[in-house]
Amino acid sequence: MTEEKISSVNEFVKKITILRRKNPASNAEQWFFRGQKCSSWGVQPNIFRNDGLQYEHTIIDLAQRQNPLEFRDCTSKFEILTKLQHYGLGTRLLDVTLNPLVALFFATEFSSKYIKNENGHFDRQIHDGKVFYKFANGNSLQDLHIRIALEIPFSEFGKSQSLKEFCNRLFDNKVVSKEEYEKIVANDYDMVIKQLQTNSFIVATNSNVRLVQQRGAFLFPSAINIKTGNDIKTSILSKAREDLEKEFEGVFIISAKNKKRIRKELDFFNVNEATLFPELEHQMKYIQSQILSTIGTVEEYQPYQQNKHHIKESTSSNAPLKYISENDIRKIITRVLGNIDVNIQDSVYNTINNLQILDWQLKDSAISSIRRAINKVISEKFPSVEAKSKAEEIVNYLLEVQ
Repeated sequence: MTEEKISSVNEFVKKITILRRKNPASNAEQWFFRGQKCSSWGVQPNIFRNDGLQYEHTIIDLAQRQNPLEFRDCTSKFEILTKLQHYGLGTRLLDVTLNPLVALFFATEFSSKYIKNENGHFDRQIHDGKVFYKFANGNSLQDLHIRIALEIPFSEFGKSQSLKEFCNRLFDNKVVSKEEYEKIVANDYDMVIKQLQTNSFIVATNSNVRLVQQRGAFLFPSAINIKTGNDIKTSILSKAREDLEKEFEGVFIISAKNKKRIRKELDFFNVNEATLFPELEHQMKYIQSQILSTIGTVEEYQPYQQNKHHIKESTSSNAPLKYISENDIRKIITRVLGNIDVNIQDSVYNTINNLQILDWQLKDSAISSIRRAINKVISEKFPSVEAKSKAEEIVNYLLEVQ
C-alpha cells in the first residue's frame, strides 16, 4: 500500500489532484476516502469489533420491533442499516466519503492514550491520523451482488446454514428472480461463492442530511466463511470478521503535531463539525468551541468577606508571599512541564515573577489569577484539561515553597 505524509490542506489537495489526474472518475468508478484519527487502528466496521457479529441478526431484528414507526418509510434493507448506523447502532457498514476533505477532517481529530513506562508511570502517546483512499466501482443497490450481500446481516446463520439453504432464502424472499437464482446456483454455485466473499463500495442514497453533508458512502463487507463438505451445496456458511485495510490502495499520514493547524485550515474552507454534523447538538458544540477558545479568562467565584479588607496586620498563616528565587521557579516549571520549549518556559517564569508580588496567600482570587495566567500561556501546547491541571500543579508547588 502506498503511504505518504502530509502537513497541510494545500499539500493534501495537491496530492489528491495528482491522483485524480492519473485516474479520472468515470460513471462507474469513483474515488472513496476514509479518515481515522489513530493511525494504528485497523479498518473494521463496528459490528466486527469484539464479538458483536454473532448477535448481528438479533440486534437488527430487536431494533426494528422495538421502534417500528422509525422504519416504516425505509424502502430497502440498506436504508434500515443506514438508519441504525446514523443513530449509533453498530452495523457492518464502514463509513467512507466521496469528499477527501471530509476524510481529512476525521483524520485530524485529536487522539491519545496513556502507556505505562518502565518506571511504572504513565506517558501519554499522541496518535497520528490516516486518510485511506481507493479508486473503485461505486455499486448501486440494484446490483445483484449487492442485493445478495444485503441479505447477510438480516440472516441468522447459526451453525448449520448451508449454501443451498441461503440461496433458497434469496429466492423465497424475492431478493433474486428465478432467472437470477438459476444463474447463481449454476456451475457448482461459483457465482454466489464469489459474491459471498467480495467486499463492495456502495454509493449511499441520501436518506439523511448527514450523509448529504458528508458525501457519504459505504464499504460493505460480505465476509462469509464457506466450509466445504462432500457436496458443495451442503457447505456450511458462517459470518466472519476481517480487517478491510486491504481494500484500499493508499494512505496519507497526518502527524499529530499538525492536526490542530490542519483543522483550522479546514474550518476556513467551511469543513467543520457544524457543516458535517447538521444535528442541533453538533451545531451548539461547534459554536461553543469557537467562542470558548481561550481558557482561563474568567475569575473563580469567591464570597465577599469585608473583614479581610480591614486587616492591617498579617499573622503567620496569612503572611504575604515571600519572594521566590528564579532558580526555584524554574525548577518547578521543569518538574511540571518537562523539557518544553524554552520560550514557553520563559513566558511561564515571567508570568509568575510579575504576579508574585501580590499577597496571594491572603487573597484567594490572586492565586486564581496566577493559575489562569499560567494556563493561558501553556494552553497552546497542551489540551485544555491537561493545561488546567498543570497550571494547578505549578501553583501548588509554589505554595509549598512558602
